[in-house]
Amino acid sequence: MDLKLIDDDTRKEVKKRLSEMQSEVRLLFFSSNDNCAYCPQAKQLLEELASLDKKLKLEVYDINEDKEKADEHEIKLVPALVLLGKEKGKIRFFGLPVGYEFASMLADIIDVSTGTPSLPHYIIEKVRAIDFKVHIKVFATPTCPYCPGAVKLAHDFAILNANITADMIEISEYPELADKYEIQGVPKTVINDKVSFVGGQPPELLLSKIMEVRSTTQG
Repeated sequence: MDLKLIDDDTRKEVKKRLSEMQSEVRLLFFSSNDNCAYCPQAKQLLEELASLDKKLKLEVYDINEDKEKADEHEIKLVPALVLLGKEKGKIRFFGLPVGYEFASMLADIIDVSTGTPSLPHYIIEKVRAIDFKVHIKVFATPTCPYCPGAVKLAHDFAILNANITADMIEISEYPELADKYEIQGVPKTVINDKVSFVGGQPPELLLSKIMEVRSTTQG
């Protein structure tokens, strides 16, 4: 018998949290049989999670066999998770969402089910007004206590605007990206591969950095 990844006490807490969902959320999981050490564990984790609430619908795809679906969601790394509900932009997790990032995923699921993240009203209005393509990458590790806040903030922005794609990338699983983006500490947020900053920051700073990208592009 397979060992459960979500223990009984945690299951109770997770079920209670998932009861806050207002509408169905689809969990699109992408894996591969080739060189993906964490794919089986990620799949099991999501299967256990989806079993806790009928509003969670897990769909499993192979990045090679289901290439059309992978291309639709621009999936090039595995394991990958896409959340689909009432969000407007793209919300994605690359890597195994365990440790602190499991909390990020749960919070995202709730907000994706409602379409309304917990942000100040004036921030929500400004994010909704963004009229250019924004791709936010947040590099994180499961043991980083500051990473969930940075991940959640990026995903909150994507919930509000179809122009925004926001990714959590578990950096220890993708060393080539750690080199490419010169990751010295986490969380590190990279916007459109042009502007970056390190650490957990307030929504005002993320918004200002997005506007900085726009100025750089226009310049």
